[in-house]
Amino acid sequence: MCMAPINMLGSGGEMKTTTLTTLTLGKRFSISLFICSFLLFFPFDTIPGQEINSTKIKLGVLAKRGPERCLTKWGPTAIYLTENVSGYTFEIVPLGYSELFPSVENGEVDFILANSSFYVELEMKLGVQRIVTLNNLRLGKSYTVYGGVIFSKADRDDIKTIHDLKGKRFISLDEKAFASWLTVLRELKENDIDPYRDFANLEFRKPMDSVVYAVLNGEADAGSIRTDLLEQMAFEGKIRLEEFHIINRHDKNIEEIEFLHSTRMYPEWPLAKVKHTSDDLAKKVAVALIEMPSESEAAIASRSAGWTIPLNYQSVHDSLKFLKISPYEEYGKITIRNALSQYGYWVAGFLGLLFLVFITNLARINTHLKVSVSKQEKEIEERKKAQETLRESEERYRNLVETSQDLIVKCDTNGCFTYLNPAWETTLGYKTDEMLGHCFSEFKTPEQAEIDMKTFKSILEGKETFGYETTYISKFGETVHLVFNVRFIKNTDGEVIGTQGTAHNITERKRTEEELQKMQKLESIGVLAGGIAHDFNNLLAAIRNNIYLAMMHVDRENIAYENLESTEKIIHKATNLTQQLLTFARGGAPVKKTASIVELINESAEFVLKGSNVNCEYNMGDNLWTVEVDEGQINQVIHNLILNAEQSMPEGGKIRVFAGNCNFDSGIENKVVYYLVYLPFIYFYRPEIISHVIFTIDI
Repeated sequence: MCMAPINMLGSGGEMKTTTLTTLTLGKRFSISLFICSFLLFFPFDTIPGQEINSTKIKLGVLAKRGPERCLTKWGPTAIYLTENVSGYTFEIVPLGYSELFPSVENGEVDFILANSSFYVELEMKLGVQRIVTLNNLRLGKSYTVYGGVIFSKADRDDIKTIHDLKGKRFISLDEKAFASWLTVLRELKENDIDPYRDFANLEFRKPMDSVVYAVLNGEADAGSIRTDLLEQMAFEGKIRLEEFHIINRHDKNIEEIEFLHSTRMYPEWPLAKVKHTSDDLAKKVAVALIEMPSESEAAIASRSAGWTIPLNYQSVHDSLKFLKISPYEEYGKITIRNALSQYGYWVAGFLGLLFLVFITNLARINTHLKVSVSKQEKEIEERKKAQETLRESEERYRNLVETSQDLIVKCDTNGCFTYLNPAWETTLGYKTDEMLGHCFSEFKTPEQAEIDMKTFKSILEGKETFGYETTYISKFGETVHLVFNVRFIKNTDGEVIGTQGTAHNITERKRTEEELQKMQKLESIGVLAGGIAHDFNNLLAAIRNNIYLAMMHVDRENIAYENLESTEKIIHKATNLTQQLLTFARGGAPVKKTASIVELINESAEFVLKGSNVNCEYNMGDNLWTVEVDEGQINQVIHNLILNAEQSMPEGGKIRVFAGNCNFDSGIENKVVYYLVYLPFIYFYRPEIISHVIFTIDI
């Protein structure tokens, strides 16, 4: 038997190789007639469609649940494309089942999004071309394939296999629904079941949830829906999976999809460009959709994980061919053999003419085949570029996380670190390798660790925490204040596997707050001191007045008059002291005036040492400059210095006071420098206890 390979273009656009055996004369005529008919009715000089002039791009979407739901689900995708495809504004056009073909045929939309069977029909009849495939998100995991599931109530002992469906009441979504009905119809017919003939009743009902409830409530014996719906309804608490029995269960496809299913798997919905849409615009849209982040608003609204490169839809072609429905409704009904037997003479002449056409266009065929191969190679290269662009986008995101000044953290359910960005190293001083695998409580005080562990457990139970303040102990023993935003994370099975969050270092802010509190306390003390000084001043005024009255009745030669006069001076000093308290309380500046430092020193020293066994020796320089000071404050300074010296010599001693003018380096104002040196009696003298007190006063 002779074998010959023939290259042909498949309906999905891919190159196929078919091996033909030696054929009978009738079969050869049939193949020749097919090739000639193809060349005659489908010439190769296809005229490209003109690019749309308008910058408004319409994206038609099959609105299987109505226009409002359609706009809610896909509107964010139009916004995303408008933002990421420069120079175009995208608009969603919801379309009913009967509106799809007229909208595409009349050029009312530029792109079309529909289920897989509609796409195949549009591809075959109107020449649309897929550019991306939907990456659907179901229960936290993405899938690019789907199918149908046949089910009944679990307690129906009379329905266990697909053959038990004969004579039963059956319900599904819609005759045109690919996953819910057409995929199931193929399985039924492959098992010699004609639902329109063998079912007691066949009903179609919307929405899809109502199909499940109809079976559950006994309105139908069995039904079919899209894969993943049963699991979704169970997850939402609407049903329990134990209540249902899956008929014709396919476990061999478990690697492709984890949901219960009764049919083969088929590629998800594709987005296709219509014939008049330019290739350049289609490429831009494809790249933008493939780069769409799974956490974007568009992906979340469409309940997807974004988009992927277009899949092979040959399995959908094969299914529609088997069912003999559009665009293959006439598939297999009339064979070339039958046509030849009835119209042999006419066909022979027609074939001769077509043979001449075949010879004429043979060169053109080869040229177009080369162009087609070149185009496919170009598409492959563009896909590689799109993947590289996606990789670069992921790298930019990784760099953003790694260079962030905020702290980013992930923990497992035990509170052990599983990820830390480099910002932790600069904040706590530990290398990330030193912290990974360790519990966060190891880097805290025991008291703080106990508090934070309670908060951590509440987060694992579902509580999101924002603005939570806590402390860590750095590698250098310092307390670091952090504020956290934390939430729990789940795996694809919906199980909580830990927490993730961000933190910000607020240590400097805390220190500033503490300084502010100290200032506020100091201000309160000032207010209190001001109140005390005010009351004390009133008391001093009363005492001073009484002394003045007493002095008026005592003779100046009387020693009592001298004591009263001394007491009056002490009250004057006390008044000055209260004035200093008032100045401190009000936050005011000292009251300066020009004075003689010699008089200030003498007056303070005599006042302190009066009646003491300590003597004071003065060594004042000549022509001492006057100074500008607050007399009350400088008196207090000298008073305290001499008092300290006097109190350090309980057995008596001598205090020596030196004063003189001193010129400092150029550029610094002249100052008077005073030295106070005190020495005990000679028998207490030790060189190491000699004290020097140096102070300066602006002049």
